[in-house]
Amino acid sequence: MSETLTQWLTPEDLAAALEVPLRTVYVWNHTRRGPALVRVGKHVRYSRKAVDAWLSARTEAGEVG
Repeated sequence: MSETLTQWLTPEDLAAALEVPLRTVYVWNHTRRGPALVRVGKHVRYSRKAVDAWLSARTEAGEVG
């Protein structure tokens, strides 16, 4: 698999990486509070760069959870 494709996370991957329930990821998507996402047909993916940027922004803002 190309390196470009391995840089994309599924909602399940994101939940596992952040140790949060999958439902939390779905709520973030619905409320647009989570990392930027890409829709590929009916599937949702997150780039690792977008997730890192989102986490950095939340950390700098002093937010938790």
